[in-house]
Amino acid sequence: MKTLLIWILLLILKPSLQEGKKVAENECDFKQYRHLEIDHFPSDWIVKKVQPEYPKAAKDAKIEGIIQVKLLVDREGNVFKACVTQGHPLFREAAKEAALGYKFKKNFGFKMSRMPSGFLYIQTWALFNFKFDEPKS
Repeated sequence: MKTLLIWILLLILKPSLQEGKKVAENECDFKQYRHLEIDHFPSDWIVKKVQPEYPKAAKDAKIEGIIQVKLLVDREGNVFKACVTQGHPLFREAAKEAALGYKFKKNFGFKMSRMPSGFLYIQTWALFNFKFDEPKS
């Protein structure tokens, strides 16, 4: 029964996944912004972290997964843009909303004298791990 439910979800979502892929490619293109790419940033740069809400449909189907979100952070530390680049479709919107709620240190944690000149944004990544916990009886 569980397998049947998963197959039905995949059949329903497959056409929208292909359409979403085209949109996501454009949405994830941050080339127009003057930004510095940082693959890994110190955890103390994060001022506020938001945990995503586990989507009901994913809970019902007992689906788990890791979602990768590409972030564009402005000098004030706000997430200016967020784009999901990998992960199960049922988690994408929740992960993106959570990422948009993140807050980083002003000037990306750099002291003004060490701030790379000319960059208005930093591009970095956030990972969200959706792990299903069975209710204990």
